Amino acid sequence: MERHPNFYSLIFLFVLFACRETGINCSKGLQPRDDSVDEKKTDPNCPEELQISNPDDGTPGGTILSAYIAALKGDGEKNFNGFYSYFAPTQDREFVKTQHWPRILKHVSKYVKDRNSPTISICKTAKVTDKVVRVFVKSNDPGKSNPPVVLTNEYGGWKIDVFTP
Repeated sequence: MERHPNFYSLIFLFVLFACRETGINCSKGLQPRDDSVDEKKTDPNCPEELQISNPDDGTPGGTILSAYIAALKGDGEKNFNGFYSYFAPTQDREFVKTQHWPRILKHVSKYVKDRNSPTISICKTAKVTDKVVRVFVKSNDPGKSNPPVVLTNEYGGWKIDVFTP
């Protein structure tokens, strides 16, 4: 028996119509769609998203979170001293105070969602050397990119060497 030349085209159109009318997602092999399942949508700008909520100074992410927590406390010499304590000793104190401190006070909420339960998201960690890493912190502001923070582990724990508030 010979089939009509448009047989397969007609079958395709029938299946496509049936999928649209019944809610079946045809791209997944005709499996019924389950709208109750919450599929995790990954941010293309933050594919390796890792939540950091414990400011453990033994990790690069913990050091960054600790610095942000110090900034969340607001302006003041005591709070700045806490913030600066997470920087490598090679970083000029006056430069950090005049350049980084005012900016992080203004922008810290772009990286920490909830002041009462501080958490940050690490988008990517790139090993530069055995003792240096570049960490990209997720910005919750869609108009701002995920800034890198370079940390070094040469001074008795992870310390911030290059900072982008």
